[in-house]
Amino acid sequence: MQISGIAIQFKPDFSDTIRATLQQIEHLEIHAEEPSKMVITVEERNSGEMTDAIAQIEEIEGVLLVNPVYIYDDTELKEVI
Repeated sequence: MQISGIAIQFKPDFSDTIRATLQQIEHLEIHAEEPSKMVITVEERNSGEMTDAIAQIEEIEGVLLVNPVYIYDDTELKEVI
């Protein structure tokens, strides 16, 4: 499992549309919001799915920057246990 904390910057005029689109993405939660920024977390099973989720966010109209600031991956942890 991977959990990523992601900062998103976007054009302020697109705030409502971006929020509505993000709320439709599975395993995504919005934690903080300002007029042109959001902080979200995304939880996926593996790095491939996380990459796909980030790419999906980047394609939303009005999004300027998608910056993963924290990534937790328990894949190796499970292999050790």
